[in-house]
Amino acid sequence: GAVGFCAALANYALVQHATSTSFSEKASELKEKHHRILLDRHPYYSRLVQDYEKSEEWALYQTLNKTHHLNDILVDCYGFPPVLNGTTIYARDLISALNDCNERDSRVITVFIREDVYELLKLHHLTRLRFCHDPASLKPHFHLLRVAQPFEPEILYRALKNSVCSVNIFFDTIAQDIPSLRSPRTEAVWYDLTRVYRNIIFISDASRRTFKARYPIRGAGLHVIHPSLDVADYGPLVEIKAPAEDARVLVVGNKFPHKDIGYTLNLIANEETLGAIKFDALTDSAVEPSDRVAVYKSGSLSQEEITRLYSWCKLVIYTSYYEGFGLPLMEALHFGRPVIARYSPLYRELQELLGPIATNIHLYRSKNELIELLRSPPVWKEFAPT
Repeated sequence: GAVGFCAALANYALVQHATSTSFSEKASELKEKHHRILLDRHPYYSRLVQDYEKSEEWALYQTLNKTHHLNDILVDCYGFPPVLNGTTIYARDLISALNDCNERDSRVITVFIREDVYELLKLHHLTRLRFCHDPASLKPHFHLLRVAQPFEPEILYRALKNSVCSVNIFFDTIAQDIPSLRSPRTEAVWYDLTRVYRNIIFISDASRRTFKARYPIRGAGLHVIHPSLDVADYGPLVEIKAPAEDARVLVVGNKFPHKDIGYTLNLIANEETLGAIKFDALTDSAVEPSDRVAVYKSGSLSQEEITRLYSWCKLVIYTSYYEGFGLPLMEALHFGRPVIARYSPLYRELQELLGPIATNIHLYRSKNELIELLRSPPVWKEFAPT
């Protein structure tokens, strides 16, 4: 297969290098001599090459080599739901960055995305990119960048069919965080993931370590590329004002069990020792509003409405057990609000990366520790920018 072929080529390149750097014999004689050395060292080389040249990957390469530029990229975002969440927002920012770096239209960059998501993310102004909404009209590119996790085998087949070199970038880690210890369907897709994609990119080292511990790695390179660590990039330019004395506490989460928002809200909203603290819940789960809890449906709010919620609150609680990066945490810091978050390796990583502003991140390990923090709510600490 391709891996064996690459190994043979590397070996062949080593021998050829000796040919090009030696002048003691004629080049043609050296080439023949070193070819014999190569076949002795790797007797299956010729057969590997022949087999590879019969493969679909080689046929695709030959076709693309005649009709496409080597820098052409297909960005696969198909399957995203029409919801504003951390994954879709990070994807939007990545697509915008690809548009900005393609100043001279030096390459063809096609974004494969559902039309309703395209409309939701407001991508109309990105004129240096091409957009495809119909799977039937999708065309091959040299490179494929799959954004977010694959859950269906069809996604892997699409990568094999439409590209020579595929990379997957994870903006979330739900598939490795919350499935049962034995999840055959998910495991089958993810084992194949490491064979199909040449490289897998994570947005935190905590996610990379978790993935590596759970899934065997065969061939794929694992890399970490953090999103922006500048909190100024996580919202509109606003004047940070001190919260009002009666400001509420914003609790952020969604319907997935690892967010734990329903149980946590019920606990703190009914805790008598917390006095008159009131809460705003930004969630899509079935949280019941009450005298102390107002509920706002996440995934459908405009940027103006999100800005208002962060600006009105005095602190933000993020209850999630697992995250790929933690968008609400960065948004809270952008708006000058301290964050209470559940302890995790990711948040310890962010505390180390963010520098002085990380003094406004407060971690808890138990519900009792959370309640203790709320009895004397943390306030924003000014810091000297580095």
